[in-house]
Amino acid sequence: MAKRTEFLQAYVDLEAHQDTFSDLSKAFQAEYEAAIFEAAKKRGCRTKVLKKAKEKIPEFELDTLLKEYRDKSNQIFEAFEKTRRELEGKANDFAAQCTVHLGGFKEVSRVSVYNYSTQTCSQTYAKVDAGLRTEGFRANFPEVAFEITPMGDPCDGFHLQWYAIEANVESFIDAEIIRRRPDKRTLREVIKYCLQHGANIRVLFPMLPFGVEQTLGLDYFGNDVPEKK
Repeated sequence: MAKRTEFLQAYVDLEAHQDTFSDLSKAFQAEYEAAIFEAAKKRGCRTKVLKKAKEKIPEFELDTLLKEYRDKSNQIFEAFEKTRRELEGKANDFAAQCTVHLGGFKEVSRVSVYNYSTQTCSQTYAKVDAGLRTEGFRANFPEVAFEITPMGDPCDGFHLQWYAIEANVESFIDAEIIRRRPDKRTLREVIKYCLQHGANIRVLFPMLPFGVEQTLGLDYFGNDVPEKK
């Protein structure tokens, strides 16, 4: 129970830090835009439209303002990112040590069809992606039941928009623990699943080198290739 409490605190700290980061980003953007409007005002332009204000300012001055903004924000954001990684690592470490509480079905993850809108079979790739994630969750939590549900917007005639992955867990804490547990499957198992479900693995994993299937002893359909004697 202690680890669960510690995980929740780590998760709350991480969320609060990310909210602060978001607020700070907006503040820096507002500060930059205010500097643009002030520079335009000095040139007799009192517009409230950022694009028009920029048109009144020489390019070299715009570049100077942008550099000042970036230098100042990058220095602070780097420190924020360092802290975010530390907090996320802490939350993930506690999640790896927690058990989940079973209950009613809660959404654990979702895969949007629009993630694969450049593909001819976008729904197929979204479904394979959802299935791949679900199998990873099952490998980590065999005691939990998972379901994949196709979802759509009723205002759009329930046209398929995403796949929801749900688990029979007690609360959002359990769902977050499931999401944060590292996938323990091997690369071979992941690639085999994709190929056996008709997906081009380089759509799902663009950085995979060509020929990785043969290296792992698989054909292009995910079947095991016998070793040559």
